[in-house]
Amino acid sequence: MDRTRWVAGVVLAAGVLLSSCGGSSSAPSASSSGSPSSSASPSVSASASPNGIANLAPDAALQQVLTATKDVSSVHVAGQFHQGSKHFAVDIDAGATAGQGRLTIQGGQVDIRFVDNTVYFRGNRAGLLAFGTPRSALKQAAGKWIKLPTTSDASLRALVSVHAFMAQILSSHGKLAKGATTTINGQSVYGIVDTRPGTGGTLYVAATGPALPVRLLGSKGQTLDFSNYNEPVTVTAPSGALNG
Repeated sequence: MDRTRWVAGVVLAAGVLLSSCGGSSSAPSASSSGSPSSSASPSVSASASPNGIANLAPDAALQQVLTATKDVSSVHVAGQFHQGSKHFAVDIDAGATAGQGRLTIQGGQVDIRFVDNTVYFRGNRAGLLAFGTPRSALKQAAGKWIKLPTTSDASLRALVSVHAFMAQILSSHGKLAKGATTTINGQSVYGIVDTRPGTGGTLYVAATGPALPVRLLGSKGQTLDFSNYNEPVTVTAPSGALNG
């Protein structure tokens, strides 16, 4: 039985999802830079010393963020955004060598695990359908863990691997501009604004301690919150997984 059709839709959707939350390029909107909400917990200690990022030119500020993310071992990412008419939600613990998360779309769910250099996923019927799995494959695939071959797992692996995820969201942008210094849940943050009309946005990063991302905020319902940096990520390989 050809199981490639089980995974093709999910892998393709993961790539779309990454591009949709990719940096300031497509998720957040510059028009949202003035008043972020404060629903997420701070990413770093509010009592840490100022890091001076607000004094840097925008491109230098982003470079400081990129440098800071290379030193982290894990991050928790949670948020929501839209791709066309579809509404996505993500809840991910991304580590350096292991990670796990859940993608929710149109009421359906897909779970991902990355452990021992292998990616697994499991979706319910609604989740697999929303991600493009053919109906003919649902009976065999729904509710079962699927082990992806390394030739097909790059997009899902990037979602739950901290350095690949950070590189993706920070790599694509237009002309950058200085944003405002504000506060999210008691954490002083500084906004770096991508000025492209319609596809730009604001990345809020910690203004104290390491200049790590705190929130990616958009005008079309897109929000990603970053927290729990460097917390342990423990993932167990699912038993009985089918080969994808």
